[in-house]
Amino acid sequence: MLAAMSRQALWLAAHAERIALADDLAGLDEAQWSQQSLCGSWTVEDVVAHLTAAARVGRLRWSVRC
Repeated sequence: MLAAMSRQALWLAAHAERIALADDLAGLDEAQWSQQSLCGSWTVEDVVAHLTAAARVGRLRWSVRC
């Protein structure tokens, strides 16, 4: 299915997923943000920061920093 999607359709889907994620995270309280995640010693906040970092810094800078 992804191969058949246009570039525009992929970006629309990505934006929709980002909005859905933001909606899900908006209701978290401080205790939930600091909750231990399933990713080793990372908290929920650490995981969200990691997953969203590439969107903030751009693909090239993210690649260079990793």
